[in-house]
Amino acid sequence: MLTPDEVARVISAVPLLRYRVPLLLIYASGLRVRECIHLTVDDIDGPGNRLFVRDGKGGKDRYTILGTPVYEELRRYWHWHKNPKWLFPAVGRGRGDSAGAAYRMHRADEPMLTVPP
Repeated sequence: MLTPDEVARVISAVPLLRYRVPLLLIYASGLRVRECIHLTVDDIDGPGNRLFVRDGKGGKDRYTILGTPVYEELRRYWHWHKNPKWLFPAVGRGRGDSAGAAYRMHRADEPMLTVPP
C-alpha cells in the first residue's frame, strides 16, 4: 500500500493536466475510470462535498465524496477548458499546445477516451 506522500508523488509525476486531474479524482473519491471520465459538470456538488455517479457498477447511480481541495482543483481544470457538459472532454486532434487543446476541449461533444488511441 502506498503512503499519502507516495500517492502525491505519483500523481504529480503525470505531466499532462488532462490526465493528472482525473487520476486525482479517481484516487480521492474512489471512482472507477469510466465513472470518472463520464462525469458531467452537473454531477458536481461542491458545496455539498459530493459527486453524483451515473450508471456505476451494476448500472446503479450513487453519490460519493468530493473533498474541498479536489473540488477546487476540478474548478481550476474546468475553468481552463470550459466545456459546457463534460468535466473531462475529449481533446481531439490538432495543435499540441495548451491553448489549442483547451479550444478543442471546450467544443468537444463527448468525454475523453478511457484508452488512448
